[in-house]
Amino acid sequence: MASRFVYMVNRPVLITIIGALFLIGGLLYIISGIAAILNLYDLDMGSLDTLSTSAVGVTALVIGIIYALIGYGFIMGWKIMWYLAVIFTILGIIISIPLVLVLVGIVTLIIYALVLYYLFRPGVKEFFGLQKA
Repeated sequence: MASRFVYMVNRPVLITIIGALFLIGGLLYIISGIAAILNLYDLDMGSLDTLSTSAVGVTALVIGIIYALIGYGFIMGWKIMWYLAVIFTILGIIISIPLVLVLVGIVTLIIYALVLYYLFRPGVKEFFGLQKA
């Protein structure tokens, strides 16, 4: 147990913050996915029927579970979660590119780019066991 405590103390602070953000984002996706599946709110997307709403809900639920796992894995220092975070961050950048015409899209793109840059820092890769000290 003592070695695990030392391991947790050596975690970079930003990894904890990014992990918490992934967890919060995952929980929000999960809640909205469940709400869509149960048709608890109207998506107001024209002729969107119940089956389509459920498909959107299931997709949001799956993404939420993956995001929550990434967040937990970041906090625990799991190597595989570094790879998943890189993949999902790149996907976030790709999705944000068409949204740069709005201020939110620019901010999102900048945040994703900074997270991707940070994930490739030597100390972060060392924490996840991707390179030696």
